[in-house]
Amino acid sequence: MKRPVFVVLACLALAVWGVRALTGPSALPVETLRLAVSPQIMSALVFIAADKGFFRAEGLDVTLESFPFGKDALAKVIEGQADVATVAEVPVMWALLKGSRASVFSTIQATDHDITVIARKDAGIRSPADLAGKRVGLVRGTNHEYFLDLFLGVNKIDPAGITYVPVSMDDGAEALISGRIDALASWVSARLIVQRAMPDGTISFPSDGIYTELWTLAAQPEFLESRPEAVRRLLRALIRAETFAAANRSEAVSIVAPYIKLDRALVDQVWNEFGFSVSLDQSLLVQMEGQARREIRKMPEASMPDFLKHISAEGLRAVEPSRITIILP
Repeated sequence: MKRPVFVVLACLALAVWGVRALTGPSALPVETLRLAVSPQIMSALVFIAADKGFFRAEGLDVTLESFPFGKDALAKVIEGQADVATVAEVPVMWALLKGSRASVFSTIQATDHDITVIARKDAGIRSPADLAGKRVGLVRGTNHEYFLDLFLGVNKIDPAGITYVPVSMDDGAEALISGRIDALASWVSARLIVQRAMPDGTISFPSDGIYTELWTLAAQPEFLESRPEAVRRLLRALIRAETFAAANRSEAVSIVAPYIKLDRALVDQVWNEFGFSVSLDQSLLVQMEGQARREIRKMPEASMPDFLKHISAEGLRAVEPSRITIILP
């Protein structure tokens, strides 16, 4: 018995719908994306999205390009050699003060437990005041520098009394362990390495209540305007990673540890100190404006940027507007 034409057409429609449901956005033309990322725990959502296939599921072909610091990743975006960077808000603020073009379109992590001044006890350091006259390792142009400036101010320590020693991501921990420096301002990754090597030989002064680090996604305005679909897909993939991490903490830790080259046990130890969330909050604008005011005192030739013009909410508004709490015009 022949089936009515409308039944056959209905079956075909269901079959096509089923294929689309299985393939999802990837059935659409694939969007390529060069993502400059710093291999730090703050970039966890990026690593989870890559490992779990969330980028592919959203129709993105993402190339991850690793750079030691967010400031280096941002520089590649400004130079046009990458599309999006993971970077703390401080290098973005400095770039805007210097006239570069960049826009933040989401934060993906926030914490006041990341950056720490860790010091050797055998250098006679037991309190922040003891840093006076000591050699402190620092990476210039990062939020480490901004935090250290705040830290010294809060503790009424004259910066002129500090001997600043340039270090890199690769040698900062080793410089402290070897005694080349007396203290180090750095991310949690360096602190964990030092504490493992010198379990009873150091003291830490954390950033709790002094500085809240916001890890952002930044791009050139032209990219955000010309590639809105890529932006939306990226945000959806990272929201999926956020949901996965919240429901599967142990697996998330296991995924991220190799990307940031730390033992799983060390990552597990500090995981709950980081708030992984895709959002745009008013605190981003408040912090960048406050940081700029502080820096302009040292840069009389600089003028205050209109930071609100450098925060783009269009992508997140299209994906999940409830994640936007920043006050927009």
